[in-house]
Amino acid sequence: MTNTSPQTNPTVTTAAGLDVLFVDDDQDIADLMTEYLRRCGYKAESATNGQTALKKLRGREVAVLVTDILMPELDGYELIMKLKQRPQRPTIIAASGNASSIGMDFLKSARQLGADRVLPKPYLPTTLLAQVREILGPRTPLPATGT
Repeated sequence: MTNTSPQTNPTVTTAAGLDVLFVDDDQDIADLMTEYLRRCGYKAESATNGQTALKKLRGREVAVLVTDILMPELDGYELIMKLKQRPQRPTIIAASGNASSIGMDFLKSARQLGADRVLPKPYLPTTLLAQVREILGPRTPLPATGT
């Protein structure tokens, strides 16, 4: 089920705003996904934890926030709760691996805390792109560069 929150207005971003903020404590994954979204035409940035994400959002709006759950400093749950308090909150996609081996469903908990959508890990970049496109609509991809 992929509902967006009625409070969000993800199709509008300001000049200082972002289409997507991707938050994951794995820097390589954050860089890879952010670059992929940029090449697909979205204005995207990354952060490696919730605290850094909040700093990047000071005075800015973001249409979609993709957040991992387990991160240092400020985890995805705390980030979701803080973003819920914003008057113009983004559509939130929570991503996490299956923790059934320890008896926890991180994505179910994220949904209960206010995530609009969930994305089980591991996932392909195209799966993330499909969710972003569904929320924001397609963008014009950057032209391919020759090597």
